[in-house]
Amino acid sequence: KGVGSYDYAVAELWSDNSDIGSWLNQVQNVNGAKVSMFDFPLRYTLKDLCNNTTGSFDVNTLYGAGLVNSGVSGFDVNTFIENHDFDRIGFDGSIDSGHDPVLTDKQLGYAYILFAEGRPTVFFKDYFDYGYSGKIDTLIWIRQNFLAGGTTKGGALNPWFIVENANSSSDLYVARRDGGNGKPQVFLLINDSPTQWRGVWVNSNHPNETFKDFAGLADNQLAQADGRVQLWAPPRGYAVFIPRTDTINYSPVIENIPDQVAYTNSKFVHQIGYSDLNDKSLTFSSKGKPTWLQLDNSGKLFGTPAFADTGKSTVIISVTDPKGLFAVDTFKLSVVYNLPPKIEAVKDTTLKATTRFEYQAHAADQDKDSLYFFFAESPSWLNVNQQNGLLTGTPSVTDTGFFSVHLKVTDGKGAFDSTLFSIQVKENVDDSIATYGKPTIDGNVEVSASDWLDKWLVVADSDTDSFWNGDSLDNELIGLYATWDSDSLYLGVDYVLNDKYNTMMLYINAGIAGGITNFNSKSGYVGDYQKNFRFTSEDSIDFFIADYYHTAPSLFKIIGKTAEDISKQMNGKRGNNGRGAELAISWNDIYSLGAGVIPKNVVVKIVGLIAGGLDYGAGDSAPNNDDTNGDAGPDSLKNLATISPDLNGDGIPDPAIFIISDIKNEVSTPLEFGLLQNYPNPFNPSTVISWQLAVGGKVTLKVFDILGNEVATLVNEEKSEGVFKVEFNVKTGHAPSLPSGFYFYQLRAGGFTQTKKMLYLK
Repeated sequence: KGVGSYDYAVAELWSDNSDIGSWLNQVQNVNGAKVSMFDFPLRYTLKDLCNNTTGSFDVNTLYGAGLVNSGVSGFDVNTFIENHDFDRIGFDGSIDSGHDPVLTDKQLGYAYILFAEGRPTVFFKDYFDYGYSGKIDTLIWIRQNFLAGGTTKGGALNPWFIVENANSSSDLYVARRDGGNGKPQVFLLINDSPTQWRGVWVNSNHPNETFKDFAGLADNQLAQADGRVQLWAPPRGYAVFIPRTDTINYSPVIENIPDQVAYTNSKFVHQIGYSDLNDKSLTFSSKGKPTWLQLDNSGKLFGTPAFADTGKSTVIISVTDPKGLFAVDTFKLSVVYNLPPKIEAVKDTTLKATTRFEYQAHAADQDKDSLYFFFAESPSWLNVNQQNGLLTGTPSVTDTGFFSVHLKVTDGKGAFDSTLFSIQVKENVDDSIATYGKPTIDGNVEVSASDWLDKWLVVADSDTDSFWNGDSLDNELIGLYATWDSDSLYLGVDYVLNDKYNTMMLYINAGIAGGITNFNSKSGYVGDYQKNFRFTSEDSIDFFIADYYHTAPSLFKIIGKTAEDISKQMNGKRGNNGRGAELAISWNDIYSLGAGVIPKNVVVKIVGLIAGGLDYGAGDSAPNNDDTNGDAGPDSLKNLATISPDLNGDGIPDPAIFIISDIKNEVSTPLEFGLLQNYPNPFNPSTVISWQLAVGGKVTLKVFDILGNEVATLVNEEKSEGVFKVEFNVKTGHAPSLPSGFYFYQLRAGGFTQTKKMLYLK
């Protein structure tokens, strides 16, 4: 009752035409209220039209659908396609139970409500998130500029369908807004056929006039002398025909130009944003522009001010179309005195492949500006810390040759300095080479020399233990892989997921203070991918990877009680046929300590899950967790796999591969017997032990615990002279139940005996 003459109130009654009409009559005519009603019956009919893509929807149902077609005034009806109750599509594509969104071809529904009588409503997600803004803008413009009067539909237009079959009338909806007060008759056609254009002859009062489809797909159509006109609509599309073909000239639009700052002796560039619906040939002009500043006909402002150009200017920019219509904007331009930074020269250097390179670059700025370092040219293995100029990197075995490096520094104000130097990487001919390896990031987890090495397997999981497996391999975790190099952490998840309702989740405890222990939305977590999972305080989660159905994996960083999507900082791929995912994340994006630097002795923990929908539990986990039994949860996740990339505690990722060279020198046999130190040491779960023999003979290589008990025999056979190696892996057969601690390995060859110590850390 309190609604004023310029106000608008709308009521919601989730029912049919009769109930809604009766309620409206009561509140308007008995209670004296001023209100419009949401048209739920029409929305349900339009949902069926949009979601049914088979061509079997009968468009004749549209002629009687909704409140307006039941006699309610269009001024009392609020039409809509979607709202927050119907559209509960989650971030992972799942739909909450009890909700019923329009999933396909919403443009058909919007064409109907923005053409028809009633007060149409646009759902904000359709406009801003789902990509319908352009079509909605056009339909609104048509409504504002051309539509008026009542509506004549279907049989009242004396239609004659241009048919290939008798079902054309059930495929093609046709309606006319009758115009008046200077507005023409306008036709809407909606075609339900998924494959064929549909056409119809209808009556109009625009004889000998040309009708144009302002939706932009159908051809112009000339009406006959009696006003009859043939109109067409595309498959699963619509057309809006208006008897007007003249080109409407719209004024150009110029985006607001914010106030600008330029710095002396630094190049200034600003691109003006502009548009024009008619013309691409526009002319730019200016007033008050300083002489050093140029403006081209693409709207780009550019130039380099000198020290004498310091000060402020008020600049007026105009853009004009060929017919004289124009747009204007004004901004202030300040030129600030600034001196460029200076960088010290870096000397050329030489190093061996697989040897870490580290150099601290130095630069200074008289204005005390913050400086940022970056490469204009560099080898792929070399990194620079943007904030402090520390150069780090480790060339691989194959990264040999001369590399040019162009290092630049900027003050962030457009001023730069740079230095050029070269790095020569020589072949590493050492008998033992500690280096890195990495997989091919294509989403497909394969064990091979060019992809994932067998020893990078962190967790092996049964392919039959999922609680959601069904008749075929699905919703199954099979294995987790992990390795690293000096720049990045690489993770591979071997799993099969072809269930569109589920998501593979990989949770990461990176050893960072903070994190989240409960991902249920009812327990305070407000970020994406709310699941009924909880962790101990020692295993609080810092990052997680989410891979819904067949989509590419996404990376999220925990911030407070939410999660920030940082997928652009990750190279992640989904595998073929619903199997596998691989990803690479730089150490600096994890720890922000600079390229190739990690916390000393850091331990990374991971667990993979096949997760259900919102606030639901999991059907499988790797490593196994008792609570992941396929129900709603909560799932308490106590078992996480560990990764230890810095066992030696120097804050630099340990080498992940140990190579024994096959290249022999001119002496065909070693000069002496020798047992080499194992690598890596400490180790988990495997290490490589190498030895050399001056002469052949019977060789034994055994491992003993600290009490002298034999725990493994690695070699017990005749060997010729030469250099040899063997892998000791506690997970693949030698001694899977070994506790952490010191062990001894002993080589016996003829009369030669040597023993060394190694450390196993779980």
